[in-house]
Amino acid sequence: MLKDQETTKKDHIRTVAYSAGMIVLIIFSGILLIGDFITDKFETLRLIVWMLTVSGGLFLFVRWHARTFAYVCPSCGAKFEITPFVDFISPQIPPNGKCLKCPDCQTRAWMREVSKN
Repeated sequence: MLKDQETTKKDHIRTVAYSAGMIVLIIFSGILLIGDFITDKFETLRLIVWMLTVSGGLFLFVRWHARTFAYVCPSCGAKFEITPFVDFISPQIPPNGKCLKCPDCQTRAWMREVSKN
């Protein structure tokens, strides 16, 4: 059974910090790995390494988000978790939550995000 805890300021700060970390990873790995893209004979290898680095960081970020937060249906009040894949592809607007389909009542709506901790 999931505990129904509202997201706290600490949750928001951690999410912003991880998001900022992803942005820094993308920028600095791009600078370091792509570098002299035009004149380097290993440009394809550098581009592949950069894309793998960014993809790996994004995968870890989405997996963390899916493990940290759960959602509450506004129609029936059911609390449920989602997979990292669903977390990645579903739209999210922070004040409204995430647009999901409730597994209990099958209603598609903006689900409220709650902390699992």
